[in-house]
Amino acid sequence: MGPLKGLKILDLTRVLAGPYCTMLLADLGADVIKVEMPVTGDDSRHFGPYQNGESAYFMSLNRNKRSMTLNLKHEDGKVLLKELVKQVDVIVENFRPGTMEKLGLGYDVLKEINPQLVYAASSGFGHSGLIVRNLLMTVLFKQWVVLCPLQVPRMVSQHGWAIYW
Repeated sequence: MGPLKGLKILDLTRVLAGPYCTMLLADLGADVIKVEMPVTGDDSRHFGPYQNGESAYFMSLNRNKRSMTLNLKHEDGKVLLKELVKQVDVIVENFRPGTMEKLGLGYDVLKEINPQLVYAASSGFGHSGLIVRNLLMTVLFKQWVVLCPLQVPRMVSQHGWAIYW
């Protein structure tokens, strides 16, 4: 039930921003189908803490969703995804910019399959600009390494280091 009842969403997201977005849509009644990598699933399935052997983090961001695995690097997986696209209203992905195009599954291809498709893509630094190709965590880590020595006196507290490595 909810205001989005009847809306079908294909969720190709992982870790945080995308799963949170599609969780909210599912909470509002949308039928969300989460697509995960075969064998390992979403990266966040391996984030602690664990409750009854499952990641509480993963469960909290993926409630109210159905889930399936699909290998998008394999031709059969691509064919299955294209069949799913015919049946959904929205696709949400948060791959690195250009990944869907490399897989042959970019917006231009998918809109030919389903002209009414709403395609939502999220990334750390958008899809255009000077740093679009950099991985978010790599960039942030490099900045942290450069800035960390400048912050050492502030990082020490009476209980020990504020950041553990």
